[in-house]
Amino acid sequence: MHASKLDPQTGKIIVPDGQLTLDGLPPRFLDRFLVFDAATGAFDYLIAPAQPDGVPLLCYFWTDGNRFAISGIVIPYDADGKPGQQRGPWIVMESSESSESSESSESLL
Repeated sequence: MHASKLDPQTGKIIVPDGQLTLDGLPPRFLDRFLVFDAATGAFDYLIAPAQPDGVPLLCYFWTDGNRFAISGIVIPYDADGKPGQQRGPWIVMESSESSESSESSESLL
């Protein structure tokens, strides 16, 4: 992937000519987050559920120590069935309360 940079004279982002990814398609690789389980010392991936109308792109996460949420968007498929350039609807995944918390929350994972 080519690096973009800010033009200090115009304040606009300089986007290189040509492909921006190896296959020439829009970026679409963040359908997962690397997570660490301190109790077991193990790493794993939290993978967004498949979306019938596009590719999930996870963006931001939040935690209060007992719960977490990850938000993102769906990149809709174009007519050719490949991820397009448009942004689609937001998606949010949230955890259940941890076993240390007395509250409960419905798990979407």
